[in-house]
Formats: sequence, C-alpha cells, structure tokens
Amino acid sequence: MKIELERLALYQEVWDRPFSDICVKYGLSQTQLRAACRALGIPIPTDRYWAKLATGQDAIKTPLHEDFERSTYEYVETKSRAYFVQESDIQWLEKQLTWERSPENRIAVVMLPTKWDPTLREVRKHLEAQAVKMIRQIAEHEAKKASPSKARGTWEPAWNNSSTAVEAGAFLVDKHSVTGFRVSPATFKRALAIANALAIACRSRGLKFEVQDVHGPMLISKGDASISFALRERQETITASNGVLGFSKRYVPTDKLALVVSRHPGSDLQIVDTTEIKVEDRLNEVLCCMWTQVVRSGEESRLRAHEKQEREETAKIEAEIRQRRAAEQAQTESELAKIAALLADAESFEMAGRIRAYVQAATVTIPEDLQEPFKKWKVWALKVADSKDPKKGLFETLRRGDQNS
Repeated sequence: MKIELERLALYQEVWDRPFSDICVKYGLSQTQLRAACRALGIPIPTDRYWAKLATGQDAIKTPLHEDFERSTYEYVETKSRAYFVQESDIQWLEKQLTWERSPENRIAVVMLPTKWDPTLREVRKHLEAQAVKMIRQIAEHEAKKASPSKARGTWEPAWNNSSTAVEAGAFLVDKHSVTGFRVSPATFKRALAIANALAIACRSRGLKFEVQDVHGPMLISKGDASISFALRERQETITASNGVLGFSKRYVPTDKLALVVSRHPGSDLQIVDTTEIKVEDRLNEVLCCMWTQVVRSGEESRLRAHEKQEREETAKIEAEIRQRRAAEQAQTESELAKIAALLADAESFEMAGRIRAYVQAATVTIPEDLQEPFKKWKVWALKVADSKDPKKGLFETLRRGDQNS
C-alpha cells in the first residue's frame, strides 16, 4: 500500500497533534515520520512547545519555508505492525488520548497525601528511613565541624562515592542499582507523591500499578501491555580542587526531577522539570503512553498470530512437498526395481530358451543306445528350463493384478 503525504497538510498535523497520534493514523513509526518531515523540509516541534500548550501558554509555531523542491512524499507501506491495527483500535485510542488531555481529567498531585496506594508502602518506608539516617549523619558532621577541636579540614557528603552511596551519598538508593526512585532527601517526598498520584489514577482507569523488587522500577499494565517508569533527580557536575592531585568532578543533586518512561516498541519518554513546567503537570502523558501501548500490544498479538499462521501454512506446504517428493522417489525406485526385474526376467527367459534349444538339438543327434538315459536327462533339463522361464510367474502376476483391479 502506498501512502502519499502532502507537505502543507503534514506540517499542520505535525504542529497540531503529537507524533504518536500521527504515526497511528498513517501506520508509520516515529523514525519513518521524521524521515518524511526531513524530506519535505517540515520543522518538528520540541517538547517545550507541547509543554506550553499543556499549560495553556502561547506556543509559537516554526513557519514552513515556502520555497522547497518537494511538495509530496510517497511511502510504500509494507506489512508491518501497523498493518494489524484495527480501525476500532484507532478510534478507541484517539478517544482515550483526547480524554487524558482534557484539563478536567488532569492528574492532581497531593504533596502531603492522606491516602497512600498500598503498593508504595514498602518503598515509602525504605526511603523515609534512609532520609532520616542520612539527615542525621549530615547533622552529626555539621556539629563536629562546628566544634573547635574539629575545625581543621572540611567534609561534605560523599555525593559521588559509589561505595557509600546509600550511607552518606545524595541518593537514598544506590544510584548504580536499578531503582524506580533515584532521589535525595530534598526530593523523595515529592517523588513519592507523584508516584502515589499516578498509582491512584491508574486504579481509577482500570490499570494495574505495581513496584518491582521493593524499590525497583514502577510498572503500569493492562493485559499483555505494560510500560515501566522511574523518577530520577537530575544531577549537575561540580569541579573541585584536590590540592596537589589536581581537580576532580563530582555529581550533586539539583532538586529537579525527571520522570522516565521506558516502553517497547518506541523510544523512552522523559518528562523533566523546567522553569516553566513541573513533572506533576504532565503526568497524563504517562497514561497516554500506556493507552498507546495497549493498542500496540493488540497489534503485536495479531502480528504474532499472523506470523504463527504463516509458519503453520509454510510448514504444511513444506510437509506436502516432502510427501510428494517421497512419493515421487518411491515411484521412481519402484519403476527402477520393475525395470531391473524385467531385465532379469529377460535374461532368465533367454537362458530357458537356450536350454530348450540345446535339449532339442540333443534329441535329434542322440544315439539309439542312449535313448533311455537321455529321456531322464531330458525331463530334468526341461524342468530346469521351466524353472528359469519367467512367463509362468508373469502370468500369475498379471492375473493377481487383474483380480486386484
């Protein structure tokens, strides 16, 4: 199937609707859609543009250059995953996305929740305990540093020390481990509130929300479809002097959060705190990803069923080919065996004829005094000739064949 994209129409769509919606409409991947935009000289909106639209701010479109060599782009669609998207799924997805993007359905984050989702109980307990422990350690250090006897030297929390990342580092969970919360004492309460708001929103929408491995990534699922996400505090690099050892780089938290959604297929989605918009203001985008994944899951299920059917049909055809070849081979071998038997019969017939001719010649020339022993020999010789003669066996075979037919 060939898809023709018109330059001006595609430009308006790209700046009016998210990429994911357009990809579903045309059955293209984001890579293919971006390639079409590049081929047509269409500028692509940034995340900041969509963030402004989400908060009701004025967002300026990048104008389309009028002088461009191409006005259309043709794409020949192969039987990819998009082929298995049903029209009803597209309509359902558009309805879900429209509902999620409606201002009245915006997910609200309560910073001091009175109702907590039960799946966050263990990770909340763990982060709170780690925060208390770390704050106490820093307070003890500050007290020692203020003491005159301990005035020499300076100390700061080992923000970048991988061996003591939990004990005295910035993050309450080792930053080198797989975790759903890479946060510091300054941001863990906010991160928990965001996760709690998402968990409650998921359950109200009939989605399953869970935390993997106590404080691992968080998972949202419905049937076979799922996405995982994590909340991570942004870091910044500080260059510090080590005296004679020169300078070293350290990574310290910034109190800015990023919500990273991992999804398959498709690239990761990152929602990052900016000066204009916070992660809390874009949580519905996470669920938009989930609804898209539900459609993709159904699409992949149909694709797998199609591939299974194709494999079964291919296996059936190959089995029929093997059976036909085996039958042909058996027929060939049977024909060769019959030919070999015929040649053997012909040789036997010739031998029987030669024996009979020999007996006949001997009968004419046998002396009178040898007539009696010759008669016995002749009977024996003709029996030998008869045993060699294949005609009798041939007639019996033909009769059996006639009876069987």
